[in-house]
Amino acid sequence: MNKSTLPAMLAALLFPLSGAAADFTSVRPCARANAMGTAFSTVGGDTCAVFYNPANLTTLSNLEVRLETGRRLAPGAPEGEVSLAYIRPVPDAENKVAGLGYYSVRQKGGLGMDSMAFSLGNRTTIKYLQKPVYYGMGVKIMSLSGLEKNHLGLGVEGGVQLENTSGLRTAIVLSDALFGIGKSLMTFTLGNSYRVKNTLLLADLRARGSQSEFFQIGRAHV
Repeated sequence: MNKSTLPAMLAALLFPLSGAAADFTSVRPCARANAMGTAFSTVGGDTCAVFYNPANLTTLSNLEVRLETGRRLAPGAPEGEVSLAYIRPVPDAENKVAGLGYYSVRQKGGLGMDSMAFSLGNRTTIKYLQKPVYYGMGVKIMSLSGLEKNHLGLGVEGGVQLENTSGLRTAIVLSDALFGIGKSLMTFTLGNSYRVKNTLLLADLRARGSQSEFFQIGRAHV
């Protein structure tokens, strides 16, 4: 290997070509959720529920606003992103909580994605079940900016979550059921979490078309 080869290899690794655009539709917001491997469909008490499972909006009881910004060292090229979550309990409606989530990703060359979701979460008690049933649904708008063509899509999202007295939670989520986006992004997520003493074990199975992804993580809870 000559002296000029090594710097060239390092440059290719550290500064990849921007022509290899990332799939923005598979990127998800919120630092905490990403630190947990995006296995977030059964996590309550967090404003990012508006992005992962609207059923968990009902676990929030106060007005909350969260703004995050970051930069990802993606394989194709670095990406800049920003997310905004606004959560507000619905006045005079017990357990009903509204959420608005905005997420934007940008990459060099004019590539990017913008999405906005408006959702409502609620809970109800069903006879013979030990814990309340959480459920939520909403609408979503997504804009994709590509090299050749832009797309604007409109669709729905929804989720439901069950819990028992032993600490097991199970969630089913439908997301990105959009029309007009140029391709099918409809995603089904089956999530489970279980608490073992001070550790919460999380597992999400996410399926989109012929593609399936499995995310699993255990985290300490204080």
